[in-house]
Amino acid sequence: IILPRGSIVGNLEVEPMLIATKDIDGFRPAGINLEYGEVEFDIEKGSPLGIGERDVFPISFVRRSFQDLIRVQTAPALHKDEYEISLASNVITINMGTNVRQAYELMSSDVALRPFLFISIYKDTFVEAVNAIVGGEDVDEFAWAQKLQKTFETVGIDLKEEADFSKINGAVLRLLGEKGIERMISNVG
Repeated sequence: IILPRGSIVGNLEVEPMLIATKDIDGFRPAGINLEYGEVEFDIEKGSPLGIGERDVFPISFVRRSFQDLIRVQTAPALHKDEYEISLASNVITINMGTNVRQAYELMSSDVALRPFLFISIYKDTFVEAVNAIVGGEDVDEFAWAQKLQKTFETVGIDLKEEADFSKINGAVLRLLGEKGIERMISNVG
């Protein structure tokens, strides 16, 4: 099986199976247990004949940026000025109303506006993500959670000490400050 580049992040679970590719009438395997006597089996195409032990392979990319951990999609069902954050997979999904999506596209495509993205939508996204991590939600296996935890460790912020909204918000602002507030100030000055 050939998978496209970048299609797997996180854990890949492989469970080997031997599957009948055609109907088999009167199957009697060599070495069958004597308790079956002279019984023969009719096997339908697609039936499992053997199942191996499942293996889990962690897959990650060393040079992943924060933007690689986020998927943005338009959600017409949302109010045009709202967005919602979903943490239920290896990539954080931001579902955006139509106006928010237009603003996102403007901010992400314009170097002068990009810092606003980091102090608004990305900040909210990472506050939500860090809140899930420190709140004990079962997110540790997701690629975004692993990347965020390593990044915070690298910059010397202990997420275990960031227990309430104000502290989590402050930690995220410190982490994103270079690409958000600091870049905005340097663009003006």
